[in-house]
Amino acid sequence: MHFEASLAASKKEVYMENQNKPEDIVPEIMTLQEVADYLGLHYLTIYRLIQENKIPAAKIGGSWRFRKDVLDQWINSDMHQRFRKRRIRKAA
Repeated sequence: MHFEASLAASKKEVYMENQNKPEDIVPEIMTLQEVADYLGLHYLTIYRLIQENKIPAAKIGGSWRFRKDVLDQWINSDMHQRFRKRRIRKAA
């Protein structure tokens, strides 16, 4: 019985450690490829959005960089605007 309790505690520790792996943490400043992975898009799609000024980005030292919090706000704002447009059309 003691062995089973010890094994269960060990499994719980491993589970908890795996919940906070560094690779699961998204950095505050992201590269173009990290943004593509984060949004589930191809990196060329992100580059096109940059060229069309449709995504918030900054070019630093010749490389594009993105702030995660700004991207999250941009996504939430876009979703909110689209939802409001649908509701207005349905009400009319």
